[in-house]
Amino acid sequence: MRILFVQYTADWTGPSKSVLLLARSLRPEHQPVVALPGTGPLVEALEREGIRHMSFPSITKWQLPELARLVRREGFDLVYANNTSSTSRIGFFAARLGGAAFVCHVRGMGWDRSWLELGYLRGADAVVAVSRACAESVRRFVRPGRLHVVYNGVPAGELALPTGADRDRARSELGLPEGATIVISVAHVCERKGQLHAVEAMRRVLPDLPDAHLCLVGSLEREPGYVAAVRARIREAGLEERVHLTGFCTDTPALLRGSDIFLHTAVADPHPRAVVEAMAAGRPVVAFDVDGVSETVLEGETGRLVPAGDDEALAEAIRDLLEAPEGAERMGAAGRRRVETTFTEAAAADGVRRVLESLGASRRGDRRGGDPVEAARP
Repeated sequence: MRILFVQYTADWTGPSKSVLLLARSLRPEHQPVVALPGTGPLVEALEREGIRHMSFPSITKWQLPELARLVRREGFDLVYANNTSSTSRIGFFAARLGGAAFVCHVRGMGWDRSWLELGYLRGADAVVAVSRACAESVRRFVRPGRLHVVYNGVPAGELALPTGADRDRARSELGLPEGATIVISVAHVCERKGQLHAVEAMRRVLPDLPDAHLCLVGSLEREPGYVAAVRARIREAGLEERVHLTGFCTDTPALLRGSDIFLHTAVADPHPRAVVEAMAAGRPVVAFDVDGVSETVLEGETGRLVPAGDDEALAEAIRDLLEAPEGAERMGAAGRRRVETTFTEAAAADGVRRVLESLGASRRGDRRGGDPVEAARP
């Protein structure tokens, strides 16, 4: 298949990494091209991988005629939208006008989305969701038999075992003392990711574990008002020396390997790539028990899950793991094994590949093999 991936941003985000890995994994049997607005880190990564890309000033309704002509002129068999942004709708109409199939990869929860926003999914040839929870949240928009679940995966190169050098490097890069204990959270700082809960949990933990440091790694540009609220709460709680907003980091796997615990405080999350990456790095996870997180972290085996919004339970889980490092290491090792069997780049690519094969058979009128991909169920 000639596949035109339609991506909503050239910035480095979870979906950006996902589309890069997917396009890379589908070669050489398929021919991926990525259309995206502007330039940025994703463009640089695509060029390093030798993946063809097409940059538009923007991808809005004004670019729809040009995108449709591109689909027809270059003979794309499939337009693959990488999430449910407005760019995805443009991709849907470009596919229909250009005579191509359309697949949408849903990477966000859809419970609060309207038919005006996601009604176009009704016309999709296939919809891929990153978790069962994510699939259920958009099921009402999708025709029966066209909804599939494919979990996010991490590259084999990110499955390297942590070393003492990783620990030293992480503390050096973060400017922390040699003996510091690192609780790390990797996510853009925004309300949905719930970093205020992380600050409140650490306020409760630090009297018992004064060597602990919380590092909030992620962009500070998404929601400036929320970032300001997080900074203010850190000051009010007197945690300036123990809670650190590091900003965006390009080499998070190395920081994860050098940390002690991964903390994820999102109050809604379809299937957070950062959690999978932390498990790949052998780190135990403490997280709110929500959505796709609940399908990823095994309570008491690969980490701890607590009720969403319960800062005291969050603090207790962090405290328990930091006070029992051997148990935390066992959880981290179990998480790594879970990634190796369930959440790899190869597994994600195979899942999407089966969707494409099923789609090709369906468009040829051959349905004898049934649906080869695990469909989400209630």
